[in-house]
Amino acid sequence: MDILWFSPTPSHPQNAGNRSRIYALVKYFQNQGHHITFTYFAQESIDSQAIAAMEAEWDDFHLIPTKHKGQKSLGDLWGIDDWYDRNITDEIGSLLRKKSFDVVFCEYIFQSKVLELFPPQCIKVIDTHDRFGDRANLLKQNGIAPDFFYTSNEQEAIALNRADIIIAIQEEEANYYRSITKAKVAVISHVVFEPTWQWSMATRANKPLRIGYFGSGNSFNRKSMEGFIAAYCQNESLMAKSELIFAGSICNHLQFPQEINKTLMGKVDKITDFYREVDIAINPMIAGTGLKIKTVEAFSFGVPIVSTISGSDGLPVEQEYHLARSPQQMVSYLLAMTQPQQLAMAGKESSKIINKYKYQLTQQLDLLGQTIQIIQGDRAEQKTVVVVTEAPFWEGNNGKHERILSLCNEIKQHSSLKVFFLGSIWQARQQEIDAQGYGGMVVSFKDYEQGELPEDLPPWTEFYNVPGLNRWRHSAFYRAFAKFIAIQKPNMVILEYIYLSYLKDAIPDSCTAVLDTHDIMSFREYRFYEHGFDHHINISLGEEKRILEQFDAVVAIQKEERQLLQKILPQTPVLLCPHVVNTEVKERNNYAIKTIGFIGGSSLANRVGLEWFLHQVWSVIKPFNLELLIFGSVGEQFNEYCGKDLQVKNMGMGMSQAEIYQAIDCAINPIFVGGGLKIKTLEAIAYGKPIVSTKEGAVGIGEAGNNGIMLARDRAEFIEAFIRLVNEPNLVRELIEQGQQLIKSDFNSTVAYHPLLQLAKY
Repeated sequence: MDILWFSPTPSHPQNAGNRSRIYALVKYFQNQGHHITFTYFAQESIDSQAIAAMEAEWDDFHLIPTKHKGQKSLGDLWGIDDWYDRNITDEIGSLLRKKSFDVVFCEYIFQSKVLELFPPQCIKVIDTHDRFGDRANLLKQNGIAPDFFYTSNEQEAIALNRADIIIAIQEEEANYYRSITKAKVAVISHVVFEPTWQWSMATRANKPLRIGYFGSGNSFNRKSMEGFIAAYCQNESLMAKSELIFAGSICNHLQFPQEINKTLMGKVDKITDFYREVDIAINPMIAGTGLKIKTVEAFSFGVPIVSTISGSDGLPVEQEYHLARSPQQMVSYLLAMTQPQQLAMAGKESSKIINKYKYQLTQQLDLLGQTIQIIQGDRAEQKTVVVVTEAPFWEGNNGKHERILSLCNEIKQHSSLKVFFLGSIWQARQQEIDAQGYGGMVVSFKDYEQGELPEDLPPWTEFYNVPGLNRWRHSAFYRAFAKFIAIQKPNMVILEYIYLSYLKDAIPDSCTAVLDTHDIMSFREYRFYEHGFDHHINISLGEEKRILEQFDAVVAIQKEERQLLQKILPQTPVLLCPHVVNTEVKERNNYAIKTIGFIGGSSLANRVGLEWFLHQVWSVIKPFNLELLIFGSVGEQFNEYCGKDLQVKNMGMGMSQAEIYQAIDCAINPIFVGGGLKIKTLEAIAYGKPIVSTKEGAVGIGEAGNNGIMLARDRAEFIEAFIRLVNEPNLVRELIEQGQQLIKSDFNSTVAYHPLLQLAKY
């Protein structure tokens, strides 16, 4: 396999636990015959010797310099992407345009955003190292000021859900991860190899016991060593029979009484340089999460070790001196180790423990490999579909949103879906996306907008630059989309609405390009002008035809428009994909009509239609003890009317579809101009509500008189319809039954999106 390994920590030299962890895990996969592209994001430093060592060690090596300094976005906590540098997107993007990878590993959750750059076919893995959710509280409970990275459990979940596989370093953390993520969770302890050197008693010869500690200068290590040194200084017997040896950056943070016999080795090039100088290792860790790599390393060399319970967490230990409850207990055990026999037994115990550990590790690594293979097998035949839209469709605020949401819901059941969103995604919006089940699928153009268009990508042309569509044409959108598509390499791209057609220039010939029309815009514009309304899109039939002909297929939302498009585009496949509403209709025992509902956005057609209904129809039918509820942003324009008429209420926004249709007995759609399929009409039918609609509001929805719609062409017919609905409960029941039958036959997901899903397979 081709594996890209992304790390903010260098693999060389292995003079800290996290570096040892990274090096060992990467080396394991390289030894298995996989090609490793190690990508180091220089978050820590750029050391020329370390860079040279990494270049020599790995099959390919890339260095990404740091350009961005993170700022906390969550008050006292770090947001999950606060340490992510946008420079990473450009550097990794450039690499991905040239080469594909089977698997990507990301070290640490705070760089997990990099995983969003990789196409769905690439298996995404996070090596967590430690739990960072609620880490600040853990530190504070132990009297330690929070440092490094710490965030909330919710932010940690966002990171984990970007991956296919999460690697926990011990079972306790794995159980926590399983509770907050949908990803598969594997436990991989620290990888150890057969050592080139093994500890022995040969060099003891009545010398003072050399007690060694190797560690970085992080807050846990500093606090732990403060407690140990204090306990050590209280035991004169041990002080007289031993010396302390320290290595690693912890040396820069320690303070000692003068009477302590000590050696500070500082940074060492090889871990064995430290262990050769000690008789016994210690790990006085007071708290923390994650596997303590320094403990594993000591065991791997057969070095005796005395540790606290926390320092041995996750390891198959049984001896009391591996499970000390305090620094004072550790000191007592160390005093016993000044006896050669006790020290020799501790060395044998280390060898025994590491053998058990290696057996468990082998099983863990085998299981990880099998999990990767299973996911690869599942995705081997799966196609990748990208939907491009500027609409925050997950909000479901109008018919446009509902249509795109319905389409995406169906696509993601059969393909790997990515949505390229031409808008910003802030924290609250991301939470909404996650709540709708689109976590990790929706990508903002903002992630790709910086910098210029790379020379290896196609520039946009003037072909799609129609004056009436010009205001939707943005260079930042095109530049970002071109980068995104070149990286993702999808099988199909669906552009929502003709005004995004200029993005077609960035879609390679190898990818199926589809335009979801929603409407024939030149015809729609004519209908608006016919009623004296301006239209937001100005395009002639000739211009529209010329653009649509460039696509591999176009999607029509209703039968009449499909027939027209087939005549206009005889050489282009036209797919009929009507809107789908998936809902369960509860059996209705009461068919009384008391509450009428109108649902709509703030469009001119909705406003004019509702105004007409209120002035022409409402005053006649309201005496039937009826109530009119207005849902959606259109209601803001009728607040004054609602203030005067207590039987008309603006319900505003924020209610779900189910809540809206639960609140009403029937619906209206009194619009006289528009185009496409009227989503609100179809939704009412799907939710088992009779609806009174104009001819325009019923276009494309079944056969008149047998579709659950009461057609009303003018004021008199609207009034007559409500007189009948109020007085004829059997008519209400008949309309509901007609509508449900129509939904099952023509507007179920299996039928509606079948042509598009079939095309995506090729």
